[in-house]
Amino acid sequence: TGHSSCSWLAVPNPGSAFGVSSRSNFLGGLRAVVRRPKSRPSMVHGAHWNSGGSDPPSPPPQRSPSSDDAWGPSWPLKLPVASEGGQPRVHDHGLSWLPEYDWGDTNRGNVALKKPQKVVEDKPAEMGLLLDGYIPQLERHANDPDIVAELLEGFLYACLVASPEDLSPITEQFPRLFTALKPSIGALSMGQVGKIVPLLDLLAEKEPRFRSRLATALGLEFMHSLADRCAQPEVRSKMTASMGSQLLATYGNLGICPLGLVQAISDRFLHSRLIAQLQGKEVAQMARGLAKMHVLDAPLMNALAERTYKGGAGVSRPAITQFTSGDVVDMAWAVATLGVTDEGLMNSLSQRFLLESFAVRLHPRELTRLAWAYGQLGNRNGLLMRTIAEALQGNLLAAPAQDLAALAWSYAVLGIRLPSLMESIAKQFASRPELAAKLGAQGISSLAWSFATLKVSSPELLDTLGSQAAKEEVLAAFNPLAIVNIAWALAATGTRNERLMTGLAEKMVKDKILTTYSQQELVNLLWSFATLGVKHRRMMDGIGERVRSEGLVAAFTAQELADTAWAFGSLAIRDDALMAAIAKRLDDEHLIQSFGPRELSNLIWAFASLGVPVPETLLAGVARQTESEEFMDRFNARQLTKVAWALAVANSKNDASLSTLLFRILSRAVGTLNPEVCPLVVGEFDEHSLLGFLEVYQTTIHVQQYSAELSSSAKLLEKLGNFMTQCKAVFVAASQKATKQSHLHLEVSVSLLEMLVPFQEEAVLEDAAFYSVDIKLLDRPTVIEVEEPSQFVQTKSGYRPSGFTLLKHKQLEAFGYEVISVPFFEWNELKGPEEQRRYLSRRLAPLAPMPNL
Repeated sequence: TGHSSCSWLAVPNPGSAFGVSSRSNFLGGLRAVVRRPKSRPSMVHGAHWNSGGSDPPSPPPQRSPSSDDAWGPSWPLKLPVASEGGQPRVHDHGLSWLPEYDWGDTNRGNVALKKPQKVVEDKPAEMGLLLDGYIPQLERHANDPDIVAELLEGFLYACLVASPEDLSPITEQFPRLFTALKPSIGALSMGQVGKIVPLLDLLAEKEPRFRSRLATALGLEFMHSLADRCAQPEVRSKMTASMGSQLLATYGNLGICPLGLVQAISDRFLHSRLIAQLQGKEVAQMARGLAKMHVLDAPLMNALAERTYKGGAGVSRPAITQFTSGDVVDMAWAVATLGVTDEGLMNSLSQRFLLESFAVRLHPRELTRLAWAYGQLGNRNGLLMRTIAEALQGNLLAAPAQDLAALAWSYAVLGIRLPSLMESIAKQFASRPELAAKLGAQGISSLAWSFATLKVSSPELLDTLGSQAAKEEVLAAFNPLAIVNIAWALAATGTRNERLMTGLAEKMVKDKILTTYSQQELVNLLWSFATLGVKHRRMMDGIGERVRSEGLVAAFTAQELADTAWAFGSLAIRDDALMAAIAKRLDDEHLIQSFGPRELSNLIWAFASLGVPVPETLLAGVARQTESEEFMDRFNARQLTKVAWALAVANSKNDASLSTLLFRILSRAVGTLNPEVCPLVVGEFDEHSLLGFLEVYQTTIHVQQYSAELSSSAKLLEKLGNFMTQCKAVFVAASQKATKQSHLHLEVSVSLLEMLVPFQEEAVLEDAAFYSVDIKLLDRPTVIEVEEPSQFVQTKSGYRPSGFTLLKHKQLEAFGYEVISVPFFEWNELKGPEEQRRYLSRRLAPLAPMPNL
């Protein structure tokens, strides 16, 4: 290729008859012009990225964040079952990949033949005339396979050196060409097919219109006819090692899967010494061809692997000693795509790569493909992956979006955390805003998952990905697994995008995706939405219904059970049937004994916060576990306060459990409180532990009110006055903030003024543990709580008071106050001031006579 000058033959009149002699002279002249490239050009370190045409990888991992279980089975096609199309899901780790992703084909080199410069400059019209003359000649000699083979070879060579303009009218003649070749295909020799098929591959790579013609019914029939001819015993017996390798590579590149040919090649190689005759490049080429056809022939792949790093019988040295950098990548990509697990092979490939310093010779995209292969197989070769990362540093400029996502995924799935590489990837998205739009739904999910898994902070990237994913056209393209993974990634990184999360929930409900999820995936969804505080009632109802109706609760692990209950509690959604099923599951003592601090605290807190009676079996489990010093040493501060508060809500009189919990809480808090900056504190109890302080204080009120039964706990509190002072200050500040006057509160106050009822707003009750209340009546021990949505949990039929609200009411009543609740949902139904006054009159009537309205 690339000759600066050449002699060109005269093209005969297309209307005249070509004789054998003129045909031979013509082909001889053509071969003098056309040369095949002898070797692929090497890609040097720092080469630019390009977007050629090659293979998409198998799906990257949308791994479950809370388990090491694989999301789905491997399924490369196994002979002799026919492929049904699409990419194989041959992963053991997980996430779904974008099916439209094309790796490009930097590793095949510049194999397209180049038109000689002289023809381009001097005789552009003659090539068109030449091509026009071929098909009639093929039709004339259709029954002579030798002439047809020679003519077809010449025609394909001519097409390869022709310009797009010359080829344009010829592309319409391809169906005619396929038809003309039909009679002679059955008589072609192995050698003739071996020459023709690679030329078809080169032409398909050069000319997309030819590739599209091959994909038609007529084109596929032609290609399968060639394959069938090669599979015939008398022809197959003439197949050499290089021919078999080239055939698999060609059909793989064309995306055509003739299973009969694959089986024939496999039989030929496995029952002869052809495997031993394969050169290094041919071994990699065969494996790549099988992978691109998505056909797993296990015996043949095992033989190729053995030839690669063991050599095999009668072979002096393994083929890997002949592997170029591109061969290493091809072989690794092939075995990863087909899900072939051979640790010895992968170790040999990495050793060859490292010893020969191949990293500096490979195109960045090839390095990414290699990293992907090791990630796909779960082969955690730290040295190799770090070498790839070092080679890519500074070479990510202009990298395609999908390559960046695949690269990040490769390191995330292996758990290899290299912040500098991940930050470089994030910078590419920051400097090129258009990249996120090119990822697609599954690519966005994969990239977000990768950063979250490796715990690399990149708020700007996550915000960008979230904004792109929330677009209507992108949202519609999310598959079920990608939804789970991006939801988890956003939650794990604390990236709250309510528009996206709501859109994902709507899609799951509308498309009935919830019915497709495993119990683990359902739990991950619950955890993600609850962590971000995004409430979508229809989605939650759908999950609850599925978990109950299909009996999934009975199969839940301890963590899944606790996370499910915690999610409903965090989102203040009370599903009584679900909580009843969970309570029944707690009858299993062995399950409760398997609980760790996280499971125990989340479960009992969920029951208490939803206002659902805590099961006796769970209370008994708490009592047993708090007796164990070793078990209690594993609790963190937040878990301790959850359990203690839940016991208070449950009106527990278990002095031993409460005193143990309070002692642990207080011992962690000693020295961490600073009265000057209250309620901001430092240490394990920090500014994010406000809820924990409120829970602790409500618990201490419970202890004081039942000091006779809880004597040990009460004595403990007496010795820690400073801590109690701090908790009280936090509690009072939070209570006053919570009772800040709202529009609803104002309307109630106005109605009471019109009714001439004396009252005090936002009163702090010093005789009731400094509780702050919305309204305190001045002429009687009565308080009115104007209760907003945050003080309730949702049920299928409406609203119920939350656990915090119930405990507050109970404790105020224990201090001697009558509590009148004015729920927002009742007040909002009232029409005008008169109805509002009548409503309040009815609520206050049992207490005392009211003025005449």
